[in-house]
Amino acid sequence: MPQRTFFSIFLAFCSVFGLLFSSLDAAAQIKMKAGSGFTLQNADSFYRDNDRKLIVLQGNVIISYGDQTVSCDKATIFESTKEIEAEGNLVINSPTAYVAGDRARFNYETGNGVVYNGLVRSGQVVFEGRIVRKIGPQEYEADSAYYTACETCPPAWSFTGSKIQAQLGGYAFIRNSVLEISHFPVFWLPYIVVPLKSDRQTGFLIPGLEFTSGGTALYQSFFWANSRSTDSTWTLKNYSFRGLKGLVNYRYVQTDTSGGEMNAGLIQDKVFVSEDSYLAQPNREPVFNRWFFRFENLYELPSGFVQKSNFNFVSDLYYARDFEREVPGYGSPALENRFSLTKNTQNTHSSLDVSHYTNNLKSDPIAQNFDSVHRFPELRYSIVDQMFDQSGFVFRLDTNYVNYAREDYAYDDVWLNGTNRELDTTRTQVGGGQFNEDLDVIRTGQRFDFTPEISRPFMIGEMIDILPYLNFRHTQYAFDVSPSTGSTFQTSPYRQYVGGNIAARMRFSGIYGIDETDPKDRRIKHEIEPEIAVSSFSLIHESEHSFFGGQSQLPVFRINEPMSNSDFASGRGIQFDYRDRPPIRKLVTFGLTNRLIEKTWEGENPKYQEIVDFRLQQSYDIDEARKDTDPKYPWSDISALLEARTRHFETLTSVNYYPYHNATNTFTRLRGKDSLGNFLEVRFSQKYRITENLSEDYTNRDENLGFGAGITHKYLNLAGGIDYQPTHFPRALGQPFSSVVKSWTADLMLKPPGNCWSVRTLIRQKINTEPEFSLEFGFLFGGEGTANVF
Repeated sequence: MPQRTFFSIFLAFCSVFGLLFSSLDAAAQIKMKAGSGFTLQNADSFYRDNDRKLIVLQGNVIISYGDQTVSCDKATIFESTKEIEAEGNLVINSPTAYVAGDRARFNYETGNGVVYNGLVRSGQVVFEGRIVRKIGPQEYEADSAYYTACETCPPAWSFTGSKIQAQLGGYAFIRNSVLEISHFPVFWLPYIVVPLKSDRQTGFLIPGLEFTSGGTALYQSFFWANSRSTDSTWTLKNYSFRGLKGLVNYRYVQTDTSGGEMNAGLIQDKVFVSEDSYLAQPNREPVFNRWFFRFENLYELPSGFVQKSNFNFVSDLYYARDFEREVPGYGSPALENRFSLTKNTQNTHSSLDVSHYTNNLKSDPIAQNFDSVHRFPELRYSIVDQMFDQSGFVFRLDTNYVNYAREDYAYDDVWLNGTNRELDTTRTQVGGGQFNEDLDVIRTGQRFDFTPEISRPFMIGEMIDILPYLNFRHTQYAFDVSPSTGSTFQTSPYRQYVGGNIAARMRFSGIYGIDETDPKDRRIKHEIEPEIAVSSFSLIHESEHSFFGGQSQLPVFRINEPMSNSDFASGRGIQFDYRDRPPIRKLVTFGLTNRLIEKTWEGENPKYQEIVDFRLQQSYDIDEARKDTDPKYPWSDISALLEARTRHFETLTSVNYYPYHNATNTFTRLRGKDSLGNFLEVRFSQKYRITENLSEDYTNRDENLGFGAGITHKYLNLAGGIDYQPTHFPRALGQPFSSVVKSWTADLMLKPPGNCWSVRTLIRQKINTEPEFSLEFGFLFGGEGTANVF
C-alpha cells in the first residue's frame, strides 16, 4: 500500500472517532446543564454547530427542563435565545398539565411558548386550539378553541370559541362561545367564564326549576367566596303565582370545630293573602310580606365552654308548610328557638339554656304568639358520681332552675260549663281576667329543683350486682299571679320527699363459635341479665295547692305518657313539665335484658360490636294494689325494645302493651343494606291515646306504614319513600287513593358517564298538600368535585 494512501485512511479514521467522541462529550456537557437550563435524556442522533450555537436532536428525543419533560421526534435547541423547537409526536408533561401538538417553539427557562394544533389537559379539563400559547406558569391562550370537562367521547357537552384564555386552577374565559351537546350546537354566548379548579369560587350557580303549589318557580343563585373562612349564596326565585322571592345563605368557619350558618328569605306572597285562613280575620291587608330567618352555630370557647344557637323565626304559621325546604318543623306543635352555653368537666356539668317557642297549633296563620310558654332561662348544675375516698359510697347532685315566661297572663282562665271545665281563651266569661285559684291554670313562674343522692354499689359473689341509693328532693316554686284579697293561696309552694331504691341484677353468659385451631375466629357472646328493682318515695311535705292537683297521683301506666286534656278535665292540674309529676310511692320493676356481642378481628386488633340488644320491663305499684276501693290498676305497661345491627341488616322495634286497655303502641323499622350504601326499609307505627278512662273506644288509633329505598350507583343515585295510613287500606273499602297515601318523596340524581354533568329530580308530597317537583342541573366545569358556577 502506498504511504500516501495509508495516511489518508488514517486521517479519515481519526476524523470519525474524533467526531464520535466530540458528540458524546457534547451530550455529556448538555446533561450537566440541568441546573441552569435543560437536560438531554435521550436522542438517537445528535448534531451540534458551535458557531451558530445550534443543537439538532433526532429520534426518540426526551428533554427535561424545570419540572417539565418534552418528548418528540425532532428537536432543535437555539442556545443563543434559549429556545427549543420540537415537532413530531410532541408531548409536554408537567405536574399540572399534559400538552400535545404537531409542533412547538418555547423558551426552556421560562417555559412559555407556542404549540400549533395543540391540546392541553389538566385533570379532567381539556381545551384545544389551532394555536395554543403558554404565557405564564399556569396561563394559556388558544385561538379557534374547544373546551370540555367530560371524559366521554363524544363529550356530553363542550364549548367552542374564537379564543380561550385559561388559568389552570383558576378560570377559563371563552369569547364568541357556542355550547355543544355531543358536538351538536345548542346556543351561542358572546362571552362566558368557567372555572378550572375545585376550590370554592365566586360565580353564578346553575339555574334551577321547581313546580310547587305556588306555581312554577325559576331561580338563579350567585355564590360569593367572601374569604377563606366565609361564603354566601344570593338567590332570586320567581314563582309564577306567588311572586319574586329573595334568599340569602351565609356560612362561616372559625376553627375546625366552630362555625355557623344563616339563612333568610323575603317574598310578597300573592297566593297567601287570598287564602281563607288569612281572610277570615277582618281588616287584613291585601299585601303581606312573608319571611323567615334561621341561624345555627356552635362555638368552642376558652375554658371548656361551648355555645350553641338554633333560631327559627317565621312571619306566619304556614311558612313551614309552604316552604319546607327553607324552614323545618312542618307538622310539629311548636317551632323552637334555643340558645345554650355549657361547660363540662370530668366531674361536673353546668349549663345556661334559653328556649323560645312559636305555637303552631292555631288556625289563624298570623295569630300572635302571646300565649306560648318559654324557658327564660333554665340553669343546670350537676356533679357526676363521686366516690368518697375508698369507702365505696358514691355521691351525685342535680340542681335545676327554670323561669317559665310568656307575653300573656301568667295563667289561663277556666270556667265551669255545667260540670265541665273549659278554657276561656277570650277571657269574657264570668271572672275572666281575674285569677281564680280554684279553677285557673298557672302557666308561668319559677321552679328550683335540688336533688342530692348517695349510693353504695356492691356485689354478692361474682354474679349478682346490688345497687342501693337514697336521695332527697326539694322543689320550690314561685308563681307570678295575684290572688284575691284575703285569699290563703300560696304563691311560693314547695314539695319535699325522700326516695330510696335497691336494684339487683344477675348476669349469665356463654361464648359460641370457638374454634381452637383458629384463635382469630368469629365469636358470639350471649349475655342474659334479669333485674329487679324496688323503689319507695316518702312525701315529707307538700303544700296544699291547686297547681299540684287534687288527684296528684298518676296511675303507673301513665307515668311515661305525655300530659293530655284528661289531666285538665279531671282537675288534676296542668303542671309545667314531667318534673312536676310526683313519683310513684312504692314500685317494683322487673326487667330482662338479652344481649349478643360479636368479636371479630381487624388485623391484629380485636373488634367488638353489640349486634342484638333486647330489653323487657314492667312495673307494679304496691300502693295502688293496697287501695281499699276499686278500680285498682297496679300494673304498668309492658315495654319491649329490640335493637339489632349486622353488616347487612338492622332493626329498631319498640312495643308498649297496656293490659287494662288491651292496646299496643308500637314502632318498628327494618332495613336491609349492602356495603355500597343501597338499602331497603320498612317502617310501621301504631299509637293509641292512653288515658285513665278505660271506657274510651280504643279501636281508633294513628297508624303509619312506610317504605323506603336507596340505590347508589356510579351513574345514578335514587332515594325515596312513601307513608300510608293502613286503616284506610285497601282501596276496596271505598276510600280514594289520595286518602290512604299520607306523604311520599322521590329523589333521583343521574350522573351520566363523563363525570361532568348531572341532573337531580326531587318530587315529594307532604301531608295535606299538593305534590312539588324540582329540577336541578349540575355542570361540573372543572371536572368531578368542582362547584357548579359559571
